[in-house]
Amino acid sequence: MLEYSLTPEHPFPCQLIQAVAALRYLLLDKELSVEDMILGGDSAGGHLILSLLTHLISPSPYAPSLDLQGRQLKAIVLVSPWASLSWPQAQQLPSAKGDYLTRTAIEHFYLMAKEPTDDIWALQCEKDKLLSVWKQLYPGPPADSISQKLILAVGDLEILYESCMDFGQEILGLDVVHVCDPQELDLTRQLNYVLAVAPGEAHVQPALDCAVGYDNGNMLRSILGFLGTC
Repeated sequence: MLEYSLTPEHPFPCQLIQAVAALRYLLLDKELSVEDMILGGDSAGGHLILSLLTHLISPSPYAPSLDLQGRQLKAIVLVSPWASLSWPQAQQLPSAKGDYLTRTAIEHFYLMAKEPTDDIWALQCEKDKLLSVWKQLYPGPPADSISQKLILAVGDLEILYESCMDFGQEILGLDVVHVCDPQELDLTRQLNYVLAVAPGEAHVQPALDCAVGYDNGNMLRSILGFLGTC
């Protein structure tokens, strides 16, 4: 697990630099196999994974480039990813009555962090800027994609729901599954690239479930089922 630095003391791209350094360490120093690696993150950590993948195709000037030499990661796991660090997008977020994460809190985070608004590594939802990059990462055929499998899990009550849906459908082209019964949960095990929508669940719901010892949440079960096939 990467213990990356936090804003506002360490603003972006500090976290991207650390993530690239961590992956380079695992690949070059520890000589771990790309094919055995599962990269995952939730919320801002999910954004960091997206930034790291973007860096593989379009290297950021802040960190050394990293070439996987055509090899595929085993899987990518994104849990309620914060897909964009754009202040205009933060202002356009809808109110989400069922989520503990509020628009006011998100606006506060943006203003406090003073994140960049023009770096593509920070703006994963900017379709015009990044679509070509993501089409290189996930062109369609599984054999040509950067990872063998990918899951993006989101709750339909969370404030980031629409941005996650837009990113998963419009940019990644994922198959959408509403995980609310056993048959649909099985689909998360069968599909290689899936957008798992958990009805009635909030931002990073598995963290809340685990905190109270509840292991029957649909988002949590969809992620565990997906990982069980990796």
